[in-house]
Amino acid sequence: MIARRGMIAGGIAMLLLATSGVAIATSNSDSPALPARTVEATATVGKDAPQTKPAPTTVAPSLKLLKRSQVAADDLPSEVSVRLQTSGLAQSMEEELGNARLMVEAAGQRVWAVPTRKDLLCFHDKAGSGGCLSGNAVNSGRYIGSKECLDDHPTDMLVYGILPDGNQDARLLLENGESVTPEFDASGNAWHALVAKAKGALPTELRWQASDGEEASNMVPRSPDVLGGLC
Repeated sequence: MIARRGMIAGGIAMLLLATSGVAIATSNSDSPALPARTVEATATVGKDAPQTKPAPTTVAPSLKLLKRSQVAADDLPSEVSVRLQTSGLAQSMEEELGNARLMVEAAGQRVWAVPTRKDLLCFHDKAGSGGCLSGNAVNSGRYIGSKECLDDHPTDMLVYGILPDGNQDARLLLENGESVTPEFDASGNAWHALVAKAKGALPTELRWQASDGEEASNMVPRSPDVLGGLC
């Protein structure tokens, strides 16, 4: 029987980004987070031509996502980069903005992972909102985000996150006992899923088999948007 581990119950604190409809699961003890930003940014993703910039080496998580060669889509939109630089948030976290990796592109949304020199991995969406988690938290699969107010998918919510290398059999459990298999990027780390915002069928938990064969799980956060029917 596969042993269960990693369940995070009452110890999970949510970083609620009300301006962008994002909820991010974090840990109280090792999850410094950036405050929400209200800047709306847009950008055109260029051709995925390989770049010569080396992969980041200063972030603790050992993820294929961060080790792969950069492509044009990995570049942060100029509006987001300027916002982070002028606010001083990127400098205080020592974020390596030039080493960003696009981890999610779905339902009209984009989310980038940005390594830092302080054993953190930060996340920013196309509106400039985001947060940071420690290397240990990221490697434990604790980065799970959700967006409920989707212009192109008004009846759905987008759930996404990062799992460590070697994960298998990932599935989102729903309130009604059913499950959804998330879609992974080429690295096998970044995942996302579109789930209907149906009563009694919202996602509650992500489960997967870790590289050591044990089963791990984390709770899926939800923002006030979906709980209060604000979309």
